[in-house]
Amino acid sequence: MPSPKFGTRGVVVDAVAFAVREAWSCADRKQRPQVVNLALRRILKDKLADRVLSSALTLLTIQPEPPTGDIEPPTAVLDLCVRCRRVKLIEERKPYRGKIRMEFLRDHDWMTRQFEKLGKRDVDVAGELGCCLTSVRYWRNKHGIEPGKYNKPWMHEATMRRLIVDKRLAPGEIAKELGIGAYTVRQWAARLGIATGKNGVWAHHSRQWWLERVIAGWTQYQMAEAAGIVKHAVIYHLRKWELHTERTPYERARLAKPRFPQLYAPNWLAEQLKKHGPKPGFAAIADKVGCAPTTVKAAAQKLGLLNGNGRRVATPWTKDRDWYRERFAKRQTALKIAAEVGIKEKSIMNYMGELGLLDEYHQSVELEIPCAR
Repeated sequence: MPSPKFGTRGVVVDAVAFAVREAWSCADRKQRPQVVNLALRRILKDKLADRVLSSALTLLTIQPEPPTGDIEPPTAVLDLCVRCRRVKLIEERKPYRGKIRMEFLRDHDWMTRQFEKLGKRDVDVAGELGCCLTSVRYWRNKHGIEPGKYNKPWMHEATMRRLIVDKRLAPGEIAKELGIGAYTVRQWAARLGIATGKNGVWAHHSRQWWLERVIAGWTQYQMAEAAGIVKHAVIYHLRKWELHTERTPYERARLAKPRFPQLYAPNWLAEQLKKHGPKPGFAAIADKVGCAPTTVKAAAQKLGLLNGNGRRVATPWTKDRDWYRERFAKRQTALKIAAEVGIKEKSIMNYMGELGLLDEYHQSVELEIPCAR
């Protein structure tokens, strides 16, 4: 809430109230009118105090003692701000936080202790004071104080040389041991002059390092994490040291773990295709497994359950003439055969046409069926 402006009615009433309250705190009753006069002149200045003094004294005469249960507000103290001519409360008269920060930054002893004894950096001091980094750096330079230095293991040459040269660890392995990033490890190794990307000191720059992990059966992700590099760079190193064997697309597909292993269970897909039929059966099996019909078709092709053209399932009603002749002998119509295998009558007629059995079907079955009269 903004401060009340000087001269308004509310300010004058509050000033009189606080003057009377200040008079109540005086033990000598004879001195209370003088206390009211001095308080009003302090708060409202002489010109306005003369106008309200009689009213304040009248209130003091009517109420010479504070009422029962009266409690003075602990945070409300009226005073006149000389610059803005407003009555300020205690909360509003506190110095800005920026002024408090500047007091710390200007204090040479405090700044010296933070950087030289406690070893803090500019960003640490800025975070504690809640100010910008530029201000801390400016006053530190003005005091002639050197910036604080971290005492971290990876900043010591002896520690880094022990890990890189003696233990023969790669950047990723060192980063995991020290709890930092691989980039920081390479940066400090180069800054200390121990290992760079060209001098071949790093362990993963040798064939033996990669050979040990290939024999141990490490994956490319594990190698990349240990070496502190991206995954696609692992292929480069394996090819460089002749440790990478290119597989054909057929081998990769054969070795890949199927996403839907139920399709590759022994005889399961063959039984489902025999039950549901060709192309319509793909959708039915896909709904049961929870995959796409094309996935079912691809699995059937890999298992050799499709013809060479890959369009139809290698079932008896697609290629076996004797299978049809057995049903012709039983006088089964195309509609009954389609119902038996679970496909449409039109599909059965197409299959019989491809096998050259339509004439035989008409002579053996349809001509023997009496016409309805």
